Amino acid sequence: MRPGIQEVSRAFQVGTYNVHRWMGQGRRRGDPERIGEVLRGLGCDCIGLQEVYRPDHAPDPLTVIAEALGMDAAFVPTRRHGAGWIGNAVLSRWPFEQVIELDLTFSRLERRAALVAQVQPHGPAPPLNIICTHLALLDRTRKRQVAKLLALPH
Repeated sequence: MRPGIQEVSRAFQVGTYNVHRWMGQGRRRGDPERIGEVLRGLGCDCIGLQEVYRPDHAPDPLTVIAEALGMDAAFVPTRRHGAGWIGNAVLSRWPFEQVIELDLTFSRLERRAALVAQVQPHGPAPPLNIICTHLALLDRTRKRQVAKLLALPH
């Protein structure tokens, strides 16, 4: 083993899911309960979620799902949508040590952001940085966003 590298005692599972405002793919109505069951089935330690909708004046599906899964939730809004916000979220089995919003907006057409969430797994493992984002539609903008993410300190 290289100096400074610690062995993680078990496999670490990370997943990602674009929840499409809690509709999933090909649905016409939101179904947070079904998406919560899909997330439970993944069995991941951390899950990055894109297009998370958090209504202003209704039960918050992100909070409900996080509690049902026994996970902590962090959220970064990217745009206003109706009576709520859409953005990215990270669910984690471990508490967040630090959560940072990183602006990835390089175009006036669409606001984009990344959520950088640091978690501390149990045991001797070092802290882990989980980054969740939904990249832009335009290729040249995506390249700038990826370059900015790759330039982050390790």
